[in-house]
Amino acid sequence: MNHRLPYWTWMLPATTAVSAVLAWTIWGGTQRGTWVGGLLIGASAVLVYALALEALPHERGILSAMQRGMFAAFLGIAAGAATLLAAGLGYYLAFRPFG
Repeated sequence: MNHRLPYWTWMLPATTAVSAVLAWTIWGGTQRGTWVGGLLIGASAVLVYALALEALPHERGILSAMQRGMFAAFLGIAAGAATLLAAGLGYYLAFRPFG
């Protein structure tokens, strides 16, 4: 049973991450831009989690399922953190909030 996801599904997390960075860099001075950027950061993390959970091997057993879920969660959190850092850097360079 070999399920191959279409190419566009793998581009969704990258697209939401780039959109989040752009939202915070361009609209960061507005409340709407901050909310949209934050939602896109969360969406990129959730999409990476979902794609990793789907792409990792599905073996039988509870231990295998727990390992797959924990690794997918790690990848989702790492992707969300990386997107947050990139968007925060863009916001900082555009608006200089601390000085």
